[in-house]
Amino acid sequence: MVGPPRHRWPFFAISALGLAVGLWAAWGNLARSAPHLGPSVQPVLAPQLSYFHFAIILLVGLAFFAVNVVVFAPRADRGPLRDLYWCTLLYGLATLIHSPHFPRSRALTEWAVPAVWVACLTLLPVLFLRATQAFPRPRKPLEGRPRVMRVLWIMAAVLLLWQVATLYRYFIDPRPEIWQGTLLPRTVAEVFFAAAVALGCLGLYRSGRKLELTREREQTKWLLWGIAIGALPFVFLRTLPRLAGFTPAIPPELDRLSELAIPIALAFAVVGYRALDINIVVRRTLIYGILATALAAVYVVVGVVAAGWIATHAPRYSVAIQILALALPVIFYTPARRWIGTWVDRAFFKVQYDYSLALLAFQESVRGASRQREIAERCREFLEERLLLQRTVVLVWKGEAYAAAGELNLDDEALLGAVADLSTSRKLVAAPNSTTRPDLEAEKFPEPLARAGFRLALAITTEAKCLGLILAGEKPSDRRFIEEDLKLLHAVRAEAASALERVELVQCASEESLAREKAEELERLKSEFLAKVAHDLRAPLTSIRYTVQNLIDEVRGSPSPEH
Repeated sequence: MVGPPRHRWPFFAISALGLAVGLWAAWGNLARSAPHLGPSVQPVLAPQLSYFHFAIILLVGLAFFAVNVVVFAPRADRGPLRDLYWCTLLYGLATLIHSPHFPRSRALTEWAVPAVWVACLTLLPVLFLRATQAFPRPRKPLEGRPRVMRVLWIMAAVLLLWQVATLYRYFIDPRPEIWQGTLLPRTVAEVFFAAAVALGCLGLYRSGRKLELTREREQTKWLLWGIAIGALPFVFLRTLPRLAGFTPAIPPELDRLSELAIPIALAFAVVGYRALDINIVVRRTLIYGILATALAAVYVVVGVVAAGWIATHAPRYSVAIQILALALPVIFYTPARRWIGTWVDRAFFKVQYDYSLALLAFQESVRGASRQREIAERCREFLEERLLLQRTVVLVWKGEAYAAAGELNLDDEALLGAVADLSTSRKLVAAPNSTTRPDLEAEKFPEPLARAGFRLALAITTEAKCLGLILAGEKPSDRRFIEEDLKLLHAVRAEAASALERVELVQCASEESLAREKAEELERLKSEFLAKVAHDLRAPLTSIRYTVQNLIDEVRGSPSPEH
């Protein structure tokens, strides 16, 4: 489905600005020198880089910027891809700058360029760690703990200020002992960088083992392999020996060459499998073929036919018509591509297009439900209608009991046992020969579910617990579930989980409010009862007290028996 236009130009503009700064800094690398470590400041220092090393740095930096512009800038408005956009931009810029250098003049740029390098490498690990929490599918380890991300940002800011301050001190007084003061914050920053990247890779690895779609698992593998190949030589063959006091055994050019694996892996992880998908290839061929034909027809009609007639009858307007003929294809390119894309989706990719439209309507419907049973019914009706299922059951948990939408024998203990076992799994469980994805099919599909006519089972889960279960029966004529059906099923599961979690929170809040109101009412009734009892007892007690007092007075006032 073709969505609304996105505002991508700010990301392209930022990438262009970063590339300009990086190329300007890279050009100065040929004349810059390594940080001064000798006994005295020399008036002339040897260049830091050889031409071969400079060429490799330029190649790697441009590779990162190419991936940033071609792969991530057009997609930077979509969740984790925005963080990956910033990661490739910052690392490409840091690569072109290369490292801090000996200031050859008192120009502010001699300090600003290393400061930009420090900022790039200090902010990069936090952005990477956040991106790994949502790629290729969102997870909630850090979303549920917002303080963790805030602490990481604060740590990055402190490290950034520390490093920049020490570099500025070295800039104004470039002596060896001052340079030694920059090494401690830089070492701490390297440890922070390595720890954050390691945690991000660990999160990717753990989530990759739980992903159900092959494309998502392959995306995770590409990213992990790219980072491993690109970072391991630098970490184990250069950084660790240097921190231990040993001289690295490999030249720095090898580190840079290995880093080329990272942008290549990122490109394949995001667009590789989509670009090789035959449906995507056919769709793009149709869209751009029709678009080229339509725009060429516009140019022929305006620039050739109309211009020829006007050149004969009104020659002074012929130049304007030629300009208009060139401008019209440019003006109509984007809207025409969107219109043609919508038509191609409707005409040639009806399943994807219809599923996208139906899912939008389902989202609005399920978000208006106020009870678990209502959510289950809407899920069941939607799945039966869209997937043409012969039988569908949606179970939701209400405390310790089940609420079932659809026909299910809750007295069958074997069936309930299979349901309880499936509720502990987050993965889709499919019967053999039921899908076009054999890797998702379980050889030991629960026998009670198979006897009941079910072919797929998918738990409705959140990060904390299981909220229900979707049981899908057979499709007509024994058709198998295709990839688009499975994607729709996962999308319904996600919407149902969100709706059930929301309803459960509302119900808990209502129950707590009701309990609080009952407690307040009970306290009010108790106060009224005690006040009434006190009032009712006050009158007879007063009368009794008055009578007793009179008797006492009479006894005291009566004459003695002796008189």
